[in-house]
Amino acid sequence: MHQTIHSFRFCFILLLLAIGVSLLQHGPHLNTEIQGVHGIRQAQTVWNIRNFVRHDANIFNPRSYDVTGFKSDIQRREFPIMQWSIAMVQKVTGESILTVRLSIFLICAFSVLGMFFLVHRFTNSWPAALLTAVLLQYSPVFYYYAINPLPDHLALAAAIWYVYFIVTHRESQRRKHLWAASLCLLLATLAKLPYLMFAIVSIVYFLMDLFGKSSQKRQPFAYAGIQLLTVAPALAWYAWVIPTWTDNPVLTGGMDGETDWELIRYLLKWHYDKMFPYLITIPPMWVPFWIGLIQLFRKAKQYPWIWALAGITCLFLALELQPIYTNHDYYLMPFFAWLLPVMGLGFKWLLDVPYLKYITPAFCIWAALYAPSRTDAWWGVKESWVNEDILAYSEELKAAVPRDALCLIMSEQSNDVVAYRIDKRGHAFTEPIPVEWVNDLVSNHNINYLYSTLEEWHNSAELVPYVDSVLLARGSVKVLKLKSPEPTPPPSNSSTSGNE
Repeated sequence: MHQTIHSFRFCFILLLLAIGVSLLQHGPHLNTEIQGVHGIRQAQTVWNIRNFVRHDANIFNPRSYDVTGFKSDIQRREFPIMQWSIAMVQKVTGESILTVRLSIFLICAFSVLGMFFLVHRFTNSWPAALLTAVLLQYSPVFYYYAINPLPDHLALAAAIWYVYFIVTHRESQRRKHLWAASLCLLLATLAKLPYLMFAIVSIVYFLMDLFGKSSQKRQPFAYAGIQLLTVAPALAWYAWVIPTWTDNPVLTGGMDGETDWELIRYLLKWHYDKMFPYLITIPPMWVPFWIGLIQLFRKAKQYPWIWALAGITCLFLALELQPIYTNHDYYLMPFFAWLLPVMGLGFKWLLDVPYLKYITPAFCIWAALYAPSRTDAWWGVKESWVNEDILAYSEELKAAVPRDALCLIMSEQSNDVVAYRIDKRGHAFTEPIPVEWVNDLVSNHNINYLYSTLEEWHNSAELVPYVDSVLLARGSVKVLKLKSPEPTPPPSNSSTSGNE
């Protein structure tokens, strides 16, 4: 019985069952349209997917909802390998949010599997690997986003497998593991540029070999050359597109102006009090983490890659603290790559202690109950930062106008979510525009319809000459058919016959 519990097959089957349980827990939301926490970022992702399916399947041209035929509509923030791949699936299965969410869950399952193999690699314990992998899928940040479309998922999965393969190569010295690690690092970097930070593991190993006692000083350069050559396409991509990032605070870390030290102190305290103990980790993770941290300090020289990842992720947080603020929790997913392995060390110790090993499954059961209760409110309409009537009447709003018609979209909050939920392209504004612009949009930009939640603006007398008819009114939302105003007749030059 003891050998069975510690076998790969037994633990792997239990892990697959745990992944299946997680999928069942997500079941109520699998068909839910985009809404909730970070709906804006999700809407941007699914718009890229939608446009690859319908309009332009060129992977080099990811577009926003504002597809009006101009190059400015192309959004190159990351190489859209995840978005394009899901779009190709939808070309076969048809468009549905279910396909998107299941695809994302599958990617996240690869992260969980990667953590399973990584933890076993350095603990030599399949039960410790199982417990750690299960805890990963119940981190609130990981759990909530596990079916929500963010490119960070693919980057994280590839990064975890990169760490696994590079640590394995360190022991095996087999080229296939080095090539696998390099390809995973390429994929992680393409999906999200910040994940290039994981290369720190290879850099640390390179320096250890270069300045160590090994007589083969050329070998580290050969290994580095293979990895650099493999990652070169990603570096070339970002060298091409980064100059177009004129409004991305991630590039500067929010430090391009005067530093607000009061804000820095507030954010550090918030991350210490809330982000890391209750969003990245949760109470069921605390005991194995602190035990694992003690083990890490006791055997510090055995795990240089954990120290390297801990250092680079903390540096990343320090540099990007202001852009991350208190809400961009998914930016901190790279921390999983070392926080969870530390927990793996903790589980290894617990499993080796008589009687304590019997309580270890309780941590996973607790986590499986905790994470859903913690994140259920994140799906709420109020968390979407979008007009609630848009979400409530989205199907009617979607059907009010032909799908491919270009529209003027006026909404006080996220136009990304609004445009996605009403399934319309065109020009969007979050504040009232001069009504004269409407004539230009109708006459010169083929805009024939208006969706608006700005009631004072769309009900104003100044807009009346530009309105052909009201197609739909639901709550605060109006859908109008637009027209060019009737030309004003020239003043009459009538003359009195009596003066002739």
